Amino acid sequence: MFDPYVTPIDYILLAGQRSPGIAVVSGAADVRKWDVRQGYGLSGGITVFRGRDISHFTVTLKLVTAKDWADWDTFKPLVARPPFGTKPKSMSVWHPWLAMLDISSAGVEEVGQPEEDGDTGAYSIPIKFLETREPKFALAKPEAAATAPKSTDPYDQQIEKLTSQFQELAK
Repeated sequence: MFDPYVTPIDYILLAGQRSPGIAVVSGAADVRKWDVRQGYGLSGGITVFRGRDISHFTVTLKLVTAKDWADWDTFKPLVARPPFGTKPKSMSVWHPWLAMLDISSAGVEEVGQPEEDGDTGAYSIPIKFLETREPKFALAKPEAAATAPKSTDPYDQQIEKLTSQFQELAK
């Protein structure tokens, strides 16, 4: 179990290499895809689970010291755009927040410019990632929830009886 108060982790591992400076992971999510199928003039519908969607997330590297900048020069080739004519490849990625969401592989979507963080003198470099995962069949119609047990309250029973009589007359 990861506890950020007891053992804070301020880096990611990308292709086995530790990120420079302080890494802040944001925007990662376990996104699920659902279809809602409804008929014309009907209320309600059938929900069909279509599997997990791909997560988009950002890792912002905060570079504070000269050593962080030297480490950035070593790390930068991992997130650099691939040479023309080659296929970009996804890489293994690890951070406790990503592991919690079952995200273990990603490709780089975008590397932002370093931006100064106001008065601190630190620089932030945002790196946007796109999760990569092999497709698996996941289409499923969920089971409806079980109906609630009948109330033993006499007023509820009277209301239920009158409601069913009204529905019979309305037919």
